[in-house]
Amino acid sequence: MAKSHLILAALAAAAVSGKNFVSTELSSEQTPGFDSAVLTSAAGNQYRVLAPQNKAAEKELAVELAALKLIRPLASSTLLVPEIVGSTTDGDAPVVVLSFHQSKQIKLGAKNSESVELLAAELGRVHSLSVIEAQKLEIPSYTSTELVTELVNELDKLADTGKVPGVLLSRWEKALEDIGLWRYRPAVIHGAIGIDNVGTSGDQLVMRGFGSMRVSDPAEDLAWIAGGSSEAILNACFEQYSEIRDSDENLVKRAIFYSELEIARWLVYCIENEDSRAAEAAQADLDNLAEDAQRSDLPSLEATSFIGLNTEQPDS
Repeated sequence: MAKSHLILAALAAAAVSGKNFVSTELSSEQTPGFDSAVLTSAAGNQYRVLAPQNKAAEKELAVELAALKLIRPLASSTLLVPEIVGSTTDGDAPVVVLSFHQSKQIKLGAKNSESVELLAAELGRVHSLSVIEAQKLEIPSYTSTELVTELVNELDKLADTGKVPGVLLSRWEKALEDIGLWRYRPAVIHGAIGIDNVGTSGDQLVMRGFGSMRVSDPAEDLAWIAGGSSEAILNACFEQYSEIRDSDENLVKRAIFYSELEIARWLVYCIENEDSRAAEAAQADLDNLAEDAQRSDLPSLEATSFIGLNTEQPDS
């Protein structure tokens, strides 16, 4: 049974002494797997309390706390990230209170690309974090070989649903067989970049939801931008990214691969959760993508070269 906002407020008060919370608002829709609420203090500051509902969420919370320790030094005049304010327990389960910043959604299709370019630049800074330090904090780590194996298995499961057009399955299978495409330098990535976890507050980027942080392919974090931006804005974003961090020459192509795959993932998620309206919309998007693939209107996913980068050379 989900915890009420009053119970969450009481847990937050136990976790953070001296704070006078005057209002609470449930926010569990943005934090699946958690009972969650946004609390406002008498001073006008806002906080988010997170109480995991199961063991999987507890593991995610552990990653989030480790990730926040790693990423906190990146907080700046251009980037707002949560700060760990306090913690307590509810029985055997951990409860954590984080600072919270309200933000406006980033519109990928907008003509003004400043916020999207800011996101790309800040992701370049995140991807420049020390892989070694992340591994010391026990943040999950995947090599290119492990990631491709996982993607191949996922593609098999997507094929079994019978919902994914064959032309897309063939396109993605061919990409996964292209050795040169998957030669990249693993980086610390956010792992769940999307509308719920990034936004803007004035001239600053707000980034939250670090429970999926891992060492993996940096292109995963750029998939959201690749899936919703025009070619001109996409190029501008990757220029901003490249000014912060050197990347392999196939980064954009893998980002496009992940953005396409995400539509199929979302379709399966909607079906499993019996959301027929969302599933119909996702199926339509997937069918439109298949039509573009049939007409050869989609960008090539073929590696620019076979050489790429050494996959076993992580950032320091």
